[in-house]
Amino acid sequence: MTLKMAVQMMRIGDWIRFYPAFPLAGACLSGCHFTRTALVLALYIIMIGYAFAVNNYFDAEIDQNHKGKHNSGKNPLAMGWISLRDARRVLEGLIIVSLIMMMAIGWMAGGWQGPALALLNLLLLTAYSGGPRLKEIPGADLTAHGLMFGALPVACGFYLGGGSASWLLVLASSVAFLLGAEALVAHQMVDFREDFCSTKTTVVSIGQARGGVLLAFLAFSSAALVAAAAWSALIPLHYAWPLIAYLLSYPVFSVRKVRDELRQDIRDPAIPQ
Repeated sequence: MTLKMAVQMMRIGDWIRFYPAFPLAGACLSGCHFTRTALVLALYIIMIGYAFAVNNYFDAEIDQNHKGKHNSGKNPLAMGWISLRDARRVLEGLIIVSLIMMMAIGWMAGGWQGPALALLNLLLLTAYSGGPRLKEIPGADLTAHGLMFGALPVACGFYLGGGSASWLLVLASSVAFLLGAEALVAHQMVDFREDFCSTKTTVVSIGQARGGVLLAFLAFSSAALVAAAAWSALIPLHYAWPLIAYLLSYPVFSVRKVRDELRQDIRDPAIPQ
């Protein structure tokens, strides 16, 4: 196995521009210095990479039959480029590095909350794709995704940065949870046609059009939280308005590939969902 294949298992290009923002936001909110913020970011780059690698590991057989994923070559295991043994070595290495880093940063922060949340995050990342495979339980998939990619990274980054519990942390974690759930709904909507015959997700269960309604609900809920926080002076207005604009535009951008399908579903509800 080459280093290139090990890195490809982590599918860094799929998430590097989005998911690291959550632990980084938590660390910045805590007010910690640059070095520890960089360490928190490095820890979560490893952990998010593990999340996608473990997904590749458990989804190898499914991805072999998923036209889009197979053609993209994003899963080296499904493509036969690496062996199961090598894939397990990648996962074990990422787990070991994550555990060492979370304990070291927690020791620097002087608290137990950060490492405990990071460990919980790691376990949830494993349970999502492995046993009990939360990604195939409608409703549980959204909850798990919102926690493991949104709320927990923010809270973990905050505590590893040395922060103390506050209403600002509750707000940031809540908005991050909704954004993490939105990201999964959008992904499931884009992959709806491929997923329909191969796996069970929330959007497969409720249909693509209702998935769009759910996506809009999550987006407006997150924007309402930020508006309420601005109204109560928890965050300044000049921060709130750009954030609200982003929260409302993100779902529109994320499902741009299936807008025509959604319009057709709305015009003709008799089309099978």
